[in-house]
Amino acid sequence: MKVDFSREEGRFKHLNGINLGPIISNVYTYEVTKAFYKKINASAVRLHDVPLNNPGMKLVDIHQIFANFDADENNPDNYYFEQTDDYIKECIDLGMEVLYRLGESIEHSPKKYFIHPPKDFAKWARICSHIVAHYNEGWANGHHWNIRYWAVWCEPNEWKLWSGTREQYFELYKVTATLLKAEHPDIKVGGPAWGGGGYDPAAMEAFLAYCKENALPLDFFTWNQYHTLVPFMLSLPKTFKEMAIRYGYPDAEIQIGEWHYVNRSWRAIKTPGTAPDVLDPVYGMLGIESAAYTTSVMMGFEDTPLDKAFFYTGNCGIFGMLDKDRNPTKLYYGLEAYGTLMRHDIRVHCEPDELSPQLQHDLASQKGDCAILAGKNADGDGAILISYLFSIEMEFQVEIAGLDNYDVQVRVVDADKDFDNAIYTRRGNTLTIRKPSYAAIYLIELFKRTPNA
Repeated sequence: MKVDFSREEGRFKHLNGINLGPIISNVYTYEVTKAFYKKINASAVRLHDVPLNNPGMKLVDIHQIFANFDADENNPDNYYFEQTDDYIKECIDLGMEVLYRLGESIEHSPKKYFIHPPKDFAKWARICSHIVAHYNEGWANGHHWNIRYWAVWCEPNEWKLWSGTREQYFELYKVTATLLKAEHPDIKVGGPAWGGGGYDPAAMEAFLAYCKENALPLDFFTWNQYHTLVPFMLSLPKTFKEMAIRYGYPDAEIQIGEWHYVNRSWRAIKTPGTAPDVLDPVYGMLGIESAAYTTSVMMGFEDTPLDKAFFYTGNCGIFGMLDKDRNPTKLYYGLEAYGTLMRHDIRVHCEPDELSPQLQHDLASQKGDCAILAGKNADGDGAILISYLFSIEMEFQVEIAGLDNYDVQVRVVDADKDFDNAIYTRRGNTLTIRKPSYAAIYLIELFKRTPNA
């Protein structure tokens, strides 16, 4: 691999957004999760499923803020904002841009309570407009936080998130997006966050066709996807960008609202007999393979038309970055490594590893690859992130132009190490590192020496 810090190639897009902010329903968990959020340096936060991670609190969802749908939606006294205000402020204070999902959290209960189509779409849209006004225009003793992104619902194809038909969702989007853009022209409105485990381009096209037919605003076009193959994930932004252009929305941002490495079917994830496999420290959803997949996808997204990405999630459990006991996982350390790279957001030239013919042959049956991304900050310090998503032991070299001008630190995330110092040799402009026989992530940090050092 080769890296040249003198060859600048623009700025990174910072595609390390995340779903959910720090948990505020428990003071100890709040302190722990907030500290980890600071380290991962997430660029943006998507507010979906927030009440599920903060038991006992009334947060974000429409029914939590406006509990009695039959009440007067124009009376500020009928809204409860306080806890959501506090939650969003925590996210903003961490430097994350907010995407507010207007709708309801997923319901895993046998009976569904709040995911039904509103009985009055126009009134629901007016409620949403008042929520926007509270956070951006000071309405109801509110704020001027300039929250730009407002998504209409989430996964209307998922039976635990929307009990209505596809056509009913399209109608709800029409009524809501039209009103929001009329009353708050500076915000961005989008959808449909189609997902989550299924790739359904036909449904996405139907949504775009409906928007075109009705001349609807669509500032961002979004979907959710859970998978294990990096090339497939990296192909989707181009697919959906071309789709948006084809239907007359060339300026619509392309966003992935949720994504996570999932190594088993949804049913298997929830079946006790498969839990050990799901939680396997190497191949499970929080293990080193998941971490390498996650960093590889984020790195690859930089070279796609994608505008924003929101990893699901930043909290605890198999879909989080921390385990159920609030401890950091391999996946977390991968996110921290990527977040450290994003503190060096001037992208510089790098060339990937040239794999030997034998290694290419050995990898033919695997789903992995090698990814590299490098950047520098305004002070000239640099960072190089390398992700290997394959299980072959090997030695690799990184040739860095002008390496003599830098002090070096190399840290590794692998099955045995948690973002610890790695062993390497340094000769001339080249670092030589030995990769173990499983997936691994390397962060090489370079600190510019002063002339007399």
